[in-house]
Amino acid sequence: MKRRSLWGALLPEHWQILLAGAVFIGLYGLYALLRFVFLSWGDDSLPPDFGLSNRVLLAWMVVVFILYSAAYGLFKQLRTLRLIVILAGIFTVILLAAWPLLSADLFLYIFYPKAVLVYGDNPYLAPLVTYSHDILASSGYVIRSWLPNPLAYGPAWLLLTLPFTGWGLSGVLPAMISFKLMAAVFLGASAWLLYKILCLTNPSRANIGTALLLWSPLVLLEIVNNGHNDIVMIFFLLAALYAAARKKYFWVLPLFTLSVFVKYITLLFLPFLLYYLWQQSAKSAPARRSLLWSVAVSVALTALLFAPFWGGLGTFKGLWLFNTSVYNYKGMSLMGILAKGVYRLWPAVQDLPELYFMQLVNRAMFIGLYGALWLMFRPRSFDDLIKAWCLVMTLFITVLTVYLQSWYLVLPIVLLLLARDWPLRWTLVLTLLGLLNYFYISADLTIVFFLFLALDWYWHKFFANSNYFYGK
Repeated sequence: MKRRSLWGALLPEHWQILLAGAVFIGLYGLYALLRFVFLSWGDDSLPPDFGLSNRVLLAWMVVVFILYSAAYGLFKQLRTLRLIVILAGIFTVILLAAWPLLSADLFLYIFYPKAVLVYGDNPYLAPLVTYSHDILASSGYVIRSWLPNPLAYGPAWLLLTLPFTGWGLSGVLPAMISFKLMAAVFLGASAWLLYKILCLTNPSRANIGTALLLWSPLVLLEIVNNGHNDIVMIFFLLAALYAAARKKYFWVLPLFTLSVFVKYITLLFLPFLLYYLWQQSAKSAPARRSLLWSVAVSVALTALLFAPFWGGLGTFKGLWLFNTSVYNYKGMSLMGILAKGVYRLWPAVQDLPELYFMQLVNRAMFIGLYGALWLMFRPRSFDDLIKAWCLVMTLFITVLTVYLQSWYLVLPIVLLLLARDWPLRWTLVLTLLGLLNYFYISADLTIVFFLFLALDWYWHKFFANSNYFYGK
């Protein structure tokens, strides 16, 4: 049967996707305009006060999500991703020109490497308040409460950002565009890796899964518009998974190491990954030797990454301060809510600072539940590994997270796209919850969703033999 060219004869589903893409282009163009005209930064905190601009933005997000949900039906008919990729590229160009939404992290990304390139300091040891005269600090681009903190991200991220900051030293706007462009490139590369992994592990999901990622309004807003570095972490994580899916075990741990030293959150996945690799490599002596060499290379890579910035345990001071900061407790985790209630009702613990007590409870519960998960679920297959990581993120968001941010949901969305049995519709639910979380109206529902995911896994693993509740 002769293959029909996309450009020679557009099929009906192509025209529908073109129409949906045109509407998305108009909506993202409207967003970029609204971002400049209506929305403004608060003086001391984010987000800005609710008002007309926020109601307009909420309406915009509802419309965008409805359209995205409708496009999900079109994605099921996809025979090629070419049109999806082209339209996603247009969305990206529009969002590159828009100001970040309810997040100042992008300016923080610029500031720390600038401390290396301009001031010649080690950002793991020198807090940003040292440069209070810098335009990023004096003009309010960076939230003032961050200024006393050294760098909390890993050295792989810092080294990667040095050239992008160098290109943008002429001003804040060029640096911002440079970092957003980097995030867009890593998003495209991550989508390609997701497609390649799905082609190996679940071919029926390859097109639709990749399309859902590239057109996700939450992913586009958080990665392209806000420039969050989660996508760099996700890229290296997907690269490690791709190597694992192809049984190239030597490359898995070094790539995973790079992911960890962009953002440390993926370190929580390590025990499950090591167990999976050990089980898989047991099938042949060469594979086991390759894994052992991979461990050695990862240890050497860790030393090389930290070598230029090492200052003893003080290197991790920024990470410690970040995890002990005082937050606005809107959107706190389930365990945070419970701990806050216990603190207020139990006079015996009120001699401790409230924040300290809450963090103590959160971390103790997380360690206990993480250990229980490890005992119940040691992955022996690729799909088991993905589900184990989904459950780790469930624990992280429902127990350990003090302050739920929308971009925390990007990694779970990617993992759910890879999970064989769990429905793709769940990624739509997470997208909606992430969009609503900008307005602090979905944190509780997000916790409920992740608890449902965990209970669903537990039921099907230990009690049910059917997949009645699963769908595509």
